[in-house]
Amino acid sequence: MGGSCSFRIGNKLKPAEQSPKPSRLVEAMLSRAPLDCSCGFYDRTSKQLFTDSLIVYFNESTSFPYEAFTISNYTHKYEKGWNTIYREGATFNNVQLTNASESASSDVFLDSSLELYVDPTSEDHLVVGGEIKSVRQDIQYGSFSALVRGPPPSSGGSSMSMMFLYNETQQWEMDLLNTDKPETAWLATLFAGEFPNRSLGVNYSTLGNTSLSNYTSSPWAYVELKVDWDPKSLNYSIGGVVSRNITRKHDTGIPSIPGPLLFKHWSVGNKFSSQGPPYMRTGANIGLVRSFFNSSTMTKEERKQFDARCDILSACSIADTSLRGSTAYNSAATAPWRETKSNFRLKIFAIVIVSLGSAIGALMLINARIRRIIERRAILEQKANEPSYSSRTEDESSFGRPSESITGRHEHQELNFAAAEVDPLKRADIKKTSTTMTDTQASKVGTAAITTVTEAASIPKPSSTVVLQGGKPRVDYMAGMVAICALMVTIIHYALTFLPALDSGYNAHYRSEIWGSRILAPYFLNAAWLGLFFTTSTRFLTVGYLRSGNLRIVAEKTVTRPFRLIIPVAGVVILKYFLIDCGATKWLEYLPSITWSTWPYTVRYTNFGKFLNELLELLYLIPNASPQITFNYCTGVLWTITVTLQGSWISLLGVMIIYELKNPWKRFSYYTLCILMNWYAREWGSYFWAGLILADLDVIYKYTKYIYARPLLHWFLLITCFLTAFAMLTWDALLIDADVPLLALERGIHPDLKTGRPISQTENKGYPAYFEPRLNGLVFASVVQLGVEISPFTQKLLSSRILMWIFPHIFTIYLFHGLIFSTLGSVIVVQLSAAGVPYWVVMLVNATACWGTLFLVLLVVTTAIEILGKGVTASIWRFGVEGSAKKEGTLWPFEKELLLGRPGADPHVIANEEQVVESRFSPDEEGK
Repeated sequence: MGGSCSFRIGNKLKPAEQSPKPSRLVEAMLSRAPLDCSCGFYDRTSKQLFTDSLIVYFNESTSFPYEAFTISNYTHKYEKGWNTIYREGATFNNVQLTNASESASSDVFLDSSLELYVDPTSEDHLVVGGEIKSVRQDIQYGSFSALVRGPPPSSGGSSMSMMFLYNETQQWEMDLLNTDKPETAWLATLFAGEFPNRSLGVNYSTLGNTSLSNYTSSPWAYVELKVDWDPKSLNYSIGGVVSRNITRKHDTGIPSIPGPLLFKHWSVGNKFSSQGPPYMRTGANIGLVRSFFNSSTMTKEERKQFDARCDILSACSIADTSLRGSTAYNSAATAPWRETKSNFRLKIFAIVIVSLGSAIGALMLINARIRRIIERRAILEQKANEPSYSSRTEDESSFGRPSESITGRHEHQELNFAAAEVDPLKRADIKKTSTTMTDTQASKVGTAAITTVTEAASIPKPSSTVVLQGGKPRVDYMAGMVAICALMVTIIHYALTFLPALDSGYNAHYRSEIWGSRILAPYFLNAAWLGLFFTTSTRFLTVGYLRSGNLRIVAEKTVTRPFRLIIPVAGVVILKYFLIDCGATKWLEYLPSITWSTWPYTVRYTNFGKFLNELLELLYLIPNASPQITFNYCTGVLWTITVTLQGSWISLLGVMIIYELKNPWKRFSYYTLCILMNWYAREWGSYFWAGLILADLDVIYKYTKYIYARPLLHWFLLITCFLTAFAMLTWDALLIDADVPLLALERGIHPDLKTGRPISQTENKGYPAYFEPRLNGLVFASVVQLGVEISPFTQKLLSSRILMWIFPHIFTIYLFHGLIFSTLGSVIVVQLSAAGVPYWVVMLVNATACWGTLFLVLLVVTTAIEILGKGVTASIWRFGVEGSAKKEGTLWPFEKELLLGRPGADPHVIANEEQVVESRFSPDEEGK
């Protein structure tokens, strides 16, 4: 707080001893320079009056000024930041007063300066630097300037920072960043936890170019940094030139909370800011600190006394470079600011109301669930007691039990489409022409016709004994293969999130991770497994039409496919929107400093409009591209939704064309042309055409029977498929072990969309992005699916009960595994690692908890997803093909006699109701 001062006016030094005045810092001094600065300090430029000061000239110091600053000593257990893969520390040994001739090649300071060092990283990614922090923590608004020399070039990236810091949102900073390469060094001006974008700073090349600016003669020497902070604005200046200005009118995030001023030399390996860490012990220097500010501890009464006693003419000028020392302060100024606690009694009523409402809602849900279980058991007991009728015909069975005649049970069921294909629009004709079929039976016929073309994701359990029309056994191995692929995706994402060295070979916690990246990762953590999702989905979409040629199947898929995909996704995205907004992913941002992986990333939506925009983008985005929603979703899996949706149109249009090409030579020539064109254009359509070929060979040409009848050909194809699949996965192993970039070379063949030239001749050359198709993935998916279809032993393995149990839940696994990794997984890893638990133990506990939780939530979430997906889309299709429902009276479904016979019934009201119903419905409309 303002009051008595311990200032002295420095004697003028001889020219050789005098510290040069920083550029643009010396202003026209006031007409008088009072010895007493108890009336504060006035800034003529900003017209601001400040009550307190903190001034230290390290070039005039013989010992560390402990009355103004403290030396920090700490070791962080984790850091916050999506790209922060190193932890930060500070020690007393890295803060030293040194002779300028020994610490800096500069003639500015001939006596001494304060040097802050930063050490190379340790094996556990701890980078220890140097930091000093002001003793006072009541600094609130002011003018802060310092003469600082950043870390030297070519020593590894680190940052020399002047900052005000209360918390991550109440802070500002100026960072001298040397980066790993001198040509990319820059000076950042940030506040409120901003992302270190290059547009928020100045490159060193600009700072050193005097023809472009008047910042400083050399950014590698001492640079004057200055920040003017008031309630309405925040101004950054370099060498006396304002480089950035923020006003509260345009950004309300300007800090307003009091806190300490600090200087530190540090590095956390952020590739977007300082990079690094340094590979050698590196120093940075502070020449002087001049800070003028207001104190948050000054009371209203003290403010009145100050205003009554002082005026602007009595204040000292902040431009007076002869000022030394700091304003006196009391113990209250050294305590961190604490927010006033709100009145909890005012919240207790809201808490009680919410708790009661939640309890009542939970009881209602439990009651409904119990009653449903009881009713279901009663129905099952009633069915068990009913006599069986062995004389039921096949057609009657299909009408009475439509669930046994649906292709949704598996795409390989042989169905009698001629018997089941009944147009719901012709129910009236059925009712008129059939004397034995009731209206209810006709309705079941329509339902059976609709359900014959539902999604293949409703495959039954292996224990099911339903006899299929046509006599073919179920082909459950296809479902088992998709289930394995879904599990492989979760394993890949787990490794990318928690064990990045398995994928990249870098930042390993143990040596075994390096060996794992060379031996296991190319075969189990390979993106080629994703291709099987696309090839198998084509079979589920097209097999019905290939068998029957009925365009109704294509129409149903065309109408329901977008809703089948986007409605469940929208429901899960809304849930994650809520959870992220509530802070469920809070610890995910701390995860990189523990796992050393920068792969996991998700942020909350800025507004609901952006949420809707990104959700709709999934329907219209044309691959290859990454949808924006991947940045607001736990793991970026939703890019496959756009591929699947666009591939659906390719499959449905393609199967109609193929069906009309009866000549095999024309048919397979067309297949070859489409695959080659899609491959060359880097389109995912090649995967869907490959899946269509396999479906066509199986359904139309019955190629498996031909192969089984020829053992030599059978074994030759099996061995060829196995070796080819192994070779396709080995592509990545060659990149890791032999440094042969086959994927980059293959990608370079394709044309660049912008220039038309081969990609290898453009700036976009290199390893393909994760959302781009790859040749090895196409070949792998094709030969694996072919090999499985001709291998009875593999089919038996893939038809196991555990895989059949998993298969109906693959969409839930696909949508939910990232959420569990980002919430539960991040909390477990950060907290256990902070507690000192070995990382391999942390991984075992985390894997058990994450996958255990995932399989537990499947039982609940899959039901909701199926309701949103299959239930709603089936209703959409039914509403699209059926006529309007029959209009009923107000009393429906109750009979009028039920109300006419009750005591006290008014017969006139009932009579009026009947008249209204008769007037609204004519006899001609009664059967519609």
